[in-house]
Amino acid sequence: NRLYKWATDLDAKGAGAFGGSGRPKANPDELAKLQRENERLRQENEILKKAAAYFARELP
Repeated sequence: NRLYKWATDLDAKGAGAFGGSGRPKANPDELAKLQRENERLRQENEILKKAAAYFARELP
């Protein structure tokens, strides 16, 4: 659990374990990966919307 992780971080890193404003620093690699995935999913969503509109027109 989170409390256990905080305790082990404190033991390992001492006073430097919780630097900053309390918000975890963003991992740039993870952030870039998530941004790419988000863009891909947005594009897929747009394609599905267009396909649904196209097939809705084709129905009698």
